[in-house]
Amino acid sequence: MMDSTFDPARIAVEAVAAASGASTDAPWGDPDLSVLRLNRRPPPRLPLAVFGPWGNWITGAAEAAACPPDYVMAPLLAAASALIGNARWAQC
Repeated sequence: MMDSTFDPARIAVEAVAAASGASTDAPWGDPDLSVLRLNRRPPPRLPLAVFGPWGNWITGAAEAAACPPDYVMAPLLAAASALIGNARWAQC
């Protein structure tokens, strides 16, 4: 078991603080919360009308999973594209 008085991190912080003349009580100060970007705009709503009758299913599944409808729609589109695969081609 390690000796509780030997803490390499504490020793390093105290050494840096002693070299710079700073106090070891609060060496870092208050964190900069501006990096959280709390002033972001909300994402646009998913247009469920474009999914036709699947829109109701997406809404119900999202409510059952307690998640946004986007989290249900993305795997649904991925599964549909995998099932369709190479069977259909777009025509111009």
